Amino acid sequence: MGQDQSSNSKNKFIDESDHKTKADKLIAEAKKLSQPKSNLWSDSNSERKSAIELFKQGANFYKLAGLQSNAGYALLEAGKLSLELETANYQTAMMFKDAATCLANANSTTAISVYEQAVWIFINGSGTHFKYAAQCIEAMAEIYIRTNQNSLAIKSYMLASTYYEADGSTFDLAKCYYQIMCLSMEEKMYDDAILYAEKYADFYNGKQYGSSKVQSVLLSAGLCSLGLADLVSTNKKISTYLDNYACFAKSAEYNFLADSIKAYEDSDSDFFLDPKYKLDKYQIAICNRIHNKFKTEEDDLC
Repeated sequence: MGQDQSSNSKNKFIDESDHKTKADKLIAEAKKLSQPKSNLWSDSNSERKSAIELFKQGANFYKLAGLQSNAGYALLEAGKLSLELETANYQTAMMFKDAATCLANANSTTAISVYEQAVWIFINGSGTHFKYAAQCIEAMAEIYIRTNQNSLAIKSYMLASTYYEADGSTFDLAKCYYQIMCLSMEEKMYDDAILYAEKYADFYNGKQYGSSKVQSVLLSAGLCSLGLADLVSTNKKISTYLDNYACFAKSAEYNFLADSIKAYEDSDSDFFLDPKYKLDKYQIAICNRIHNKFKTEEDDLC
């Protein structure tokens, strides 16, 4: 058993090493072909087109070798060459998109820049591809989240949502709404969180299997309203939700929200510290903030 594992591990190392060797050779040949030629008789464009294919083949071997960053830079070179040949089309944009995906973990700054190039080509090149542009922007948002730049992530999801809407990709659009809601809750941008929670609820309202999604985001919206310390507005919103979303009235989420409003009216800070209900991390964060608000006020009175 141990020998089999050792043998498999060794074979994997040999395979990856072999893939890298093949990739290095392909990339070296691609670089030669991509250089400007002084010979008037040479077909420079034809050689550059061949170089593009070699860069792409080399990238595939780098991927097989587990060298994502190398693959990304190879695809980036292919994309640049394609642009030099004045082919700002779907295929060129995909080279930049794939390059950025490979570079995302190793070099987030470069990946963002390359995604932006891909977006520009998808939108302004020959043929408009809103959905692929939106996917690139979503990937940028994920990088911003990973690097603790939530405000930029929110802007990215907002832009992605406009492209998904233009493409008619409604489920992807709703996914963006949800991400904006969550990030806005985290950043204490409660008005925005409420707006996008309601957009998300409107999308799933009445859809099969949509009830649980609607109930969850309406709870988030209600807690955000409490977070704004406006009981009048919160009660109005709850009344509207009960009228517009049939699934909400008999839900556990509504019952918890009603209890939350009563606890807020009674200044019961302990309720928000231990809500005795399964909440997501964004909802828990709001409850903790409300609890801390009441505790601060209590301490000030002492």
